[in-house]
Amino acid sequence: FNELRDEVARLAGLLRQSGVRKGDGVIIYMPMIPQAAMAMLACARIGAVHSVVFGGFAPHELALRIDDIKP
Repeated sequence: FNELRDEVARLAGLLRQSGVRKGDGVIIYMPMIPQAAMAMLACARIGAVHSVVFGGFAPHELALRIDDIKP
């Protein structure tokens, strides 16, 4: 659990450095691998809203999910 905590904190720091703030929307575009869960937790750590999308989505479905994350 310590490794998970440290990795989530590192990813949260990278998101903050990239300008992501509390309430911002973040699209996570990756397969369901452990790093996807870490990215979700990193978003939660800084209060950002995440949406997970996968490469199998058709362009229209992907666009809908991107629009859903907008405030």
